[in-house]
Formats: sequence, structure tokens, C-alpha cells
Amino acid sequence: MFVPYKALTNKTKNMLTIAIANNNPLEMDVLVQQVNKLGHKLVLTALDGYDLLVQLSKLPNHKLPNLLLLDVKLPKINGLIVTMYFANKYQSIKIIAISSYTNDSLIAEMFTEGASAFITKYFLTPNSVAYKNVYGTANVLQLAIEAVQKGQLFCDRLLVNHPNNIKITVPTSAIINKCYSFLKPPKREFIILNGADLSFSEIAILMNTTESTVKEYSSILCKKFDVKNRYLLTQAFYELGIVKQAVYYDNTMGTKQDW
Repeated sequence: MFVPYKALTNKTKNMLTIAIANNNPLEMDVLVQQVNKLGHKLVLTALDGYDLLVQLSKLPNHKLPNLLLLDVKLPKINGLIVTMYFANKYQSIKIIAISSYTNDSLIAEMFTEGASAFITKYFLTPNSVAYKNVYGTANVLQLAIEAVQKGQLFCDRLLVNHPNNIKITVPTSAIINKCYSFLKPPKREFIILNGADLSFSEIAILMNTTESTVKEYSSILCKKFDVKNRYLLTQAFYELGIVKQAVYYDNTMGTKQDW
């Protein structure tokens, strides 16, 4: 399932258009330099998940990036919810997840929901002993991009020695299709965004609709799932497996409000 590290050449196949979402300005600068160094075209940068989705919503389909370098711990909309959203709305965009806070469960869920690669932030400091012991002079970001271009999955060996042992679970989209097929695209989009730290007005902007329509979605779904408010609706969606929260898969990350 995952491409073996030794099968990669550390050579870029074709130029890609790339977006970056990272809330650390210093890391953002390094990522921008890496994209330029590897010969790809940077088309947008975002400091939080909401800004990322707003910018993407303004682009025509033919100008959407090929690839997103996604920090998992993002304000407003974290990387796991962004990944679920892309599986629902931006399936053509491949995702390379980047994080310094990870465990096996979170890695598995990112791949389950549609990420193509998962790498640590060690590549930002390639002279570190940990990085050199595994990759030598190779560029792990370039290796991940090469794997994505080949249509393969890539997992950083600094995270998992045997990537094929990662236990992929059931994606939220499959659960919805099987058990809740009555949920049409607008309500599916609302369900994902409702799991983020967004107001109804912010959700309305992303869904290109009115705030009153978004509130109506919430009201209809509260009745359908027999809960009293939006907070309980989010909890119900989590329990039913139709939305996932990153904090539940990595308790090193603090509370939901920290994401």
C-alpha cells in the first residue's frame, strides 16, 4: 500500500501547483523556500484552515492546486477536518500532512480520510542527527511529493518503521454513504464544517449561502438526530462516526479549543 522508501529516487517527476497551510511564519518561510527549490509553483498560502478554504472557494476548478502541504495542527479548522472536507469537495487536490505532534491513531485517521502522505517537521532541520540517521542527504518532502505523483502513499520513516502496519479505519464518507445516504451534499458539507471552530456566518461564506440557510440546516439535523443544539449535534456526529475530531486521536494536543 505504501511506497517503500528505497523505491524512491529523490527526483521530482513534474512541476506541481502547491498550496501551503501552516500557522507558524518561520515554518511557512522554509516551506515556501522548499517549494521553490524543488521547482514547483506556489499558488496560495494560508495561516489557518478557514483562510485556506476561503481562498480555495474563490478559485475556479482549473486553477485549484495539485497538492496541499497541510499542517495538522491549524487554528479554526484543523488538518483532519480539512482532509475530510477535501474528500467531500476537493478530491483532485492531494494532501501531504505535516506535523510535529503525532501518534499512530492520528496518522491512521489522516490516511483514512484521504491524505496521500504524512511527514514530520524534521525535514525543516535536515542537519539534525535524527533526520540524518534515517534519510542522510535525501529530502523527505521531495520523496513524499514523488510518491504522490506516482499515485502512491508515503509515510515518514521517522514516524513509522513499517507503514503497511498502519491500521486504516473506515472513512466518514463511507459511513455516510452506507448508513446516512439521505444526507445530501449541502448537509454533508455543513456536517464537516460544523465540527470546526466556526460561526454560522463563517460556514455560510464557505458554503456560498446565507446564514439563515445554515441555521436551517442545523435545525433540521438537530431534529433528525434528536438533539437540542449544535454542540450536541457535533457530539452525535462524532459518536456515529460521520465526523472526526483530531484531538480525540492525539491527546498530546490539548483540548478541542487548542486546535
